[in-house]
Amino acid sequence: MSDFSCNTPPGDQAAARGYVSAPGEPAHFKRNLLVLFLAFALAACSSSTPTPTAAPLSTSVMSAPDAAATPTTAPVEPASTTVSLTPTGNPITIYFLGTEAPDALQTTAQKFGWRVEQRAASVDSARATAQAGAKVIVVDRVNVVEVAREFAQTHFINLNVAVSGDLPSNTLILGGPTDRYDQAGFLAGMVAGFATATQRVAAVTTPTSPEALKYRNGFVSGVRYACARCRIDLIDLADTQATDFANTEAAKYASYGVDVLFTAAGAAGESALFTAARSGVWVIGSGRDVNHLFAEPGSWSGQDHALTSVYIDPGEALAFVLKGFNEDKPLTGAQPLSLANGGVMMAPYTNADAVLSPLDRQDIETARARLASGALETGVDPLTGAER
Repeated sequence: MSDFSCNTPPGDQAAARGYVSAPGEPAHFKRNLLVLFLAFALAACSSSTPTPTAAPLSTSVMSAPDAAATPTTAPVEPASTTVSLTPTGNPITIYFLGTEAPDALQTTAQKFGWRVEQRAASVDSARATAQAGAKVIVVDRVNVVEVAREFAQTHFINLNVAVSGDLPSNTLILGGPTDRYDQAGFLAGMVAGFATATQRVAAVTTPTSPEALKYRNGFVSGVRYACARCRIDLIDLADTQATDFANTEAAKYASYGVDVLFTAAGAAGESALFTAARSGVWVIGSGRDVNHLFAEPGSWSGQDHALTSVYIDPGEALAFVLKGFNEDKPLTGAQPLSLANGGVMMAPYTNADAVLSPLDRQDIETARARLASGALETGVDPLTGAER
């Protein structure tokens, strides 16, 4: 056995190596005592510094890394839900076959990253465009239903045509004889019914066509809906160019106490609108946004009495349809221009704070939504314009 070299003092180490038993001790006692002594000596040779115990694993919640020290990775954007109508996924081209593409078509195409290409409107042009692989063709005032039967992979949208009978599944007829001019007239009537202080309103119309009759009778229903006690004076013209007569009648009824006038009679109606406004009557136009009328050269002095205008807008309805394409929900069949598809418009109010309260406007918007959903009816036949 080698010498101890640990912390045992030299004298003790010598004693350990040369242990002598006392006289009379048994031999096994001597051996056991020596073994015990060596065990203590070996224990003393171990390091004087205790080995540290490993710390337990942490159970704390991991905190977010320091943004300054660890660059963050931008979250992955979800895949676009925009539907591409071309096999390659490239931006689609909307082919408009007509004289002038509606502004709303251009605006909608830009929104979705589409292109618009304009061509002449004819059956041959529609066929050639479809043969070239077009996915969407909009045709104005030319019936291309038979061409649509030849090209099932192309979707055709026909504007301003009257088509009867079965339609192929790739065809939409947008607008027609049942366009809801009565809904436009109804909204104008509600505005008039809420705006009048004298409870007497008037309308200048030419009820010689279903379109004009729908405007007229829709207006009457709208006034009654908003003002059951109001008197309604109807100034019916036989000719949309009878401006002198229209002006005379507008001034006469203003003197009778009419304080709101609706006009739906072409040029004669617009002339009457000017005359009434100059007489202090609040006016509601039709056919186009009355604000555009005010902006024309030679603007008239009565424009501060304009309220709003109502009109049919095929371009807005077309924009609504194209949004459906973007959501992979194309419309088909025959769809009249209506509030439900954006084809009936009411221009932004002008000067309305003087006569329409916030509650009045809220009621008008509620009625608009109910007309669009079918929960509210105008009481006018959408084909003939006759009162029901």
